[in-house]
Amino acid sequence: MHILIIISISELFDDHFSQARLFWSSLSTFEKQDFVKTFSYHLGKVKSESVRQQNANMWINVDKEMATTIAGNNGCY
Repeated sequence: MHILIIISISELFDDHFSQARLFWSSLSTFEKQDFVKTFSYHLGKVKSESVRQQNANMWINVDKEMATTIAGNNGCY
């Protein structure tokens, strides 16, 4: 019985992106554009290309088009 509870908690814990996907899909087109513009600006201030790339890779888990745009805006491909 305890093993099933631990496994269930573990599966829920591994879900890092469903809330972010839900939030992203709830935004209007204008809000999405503003989010990408703002995030791209702030990410562009990061000196490490590796960190910028890792962030772009992470956003793919939320929305591929958004992640591609953010990556392109910051020289990551």
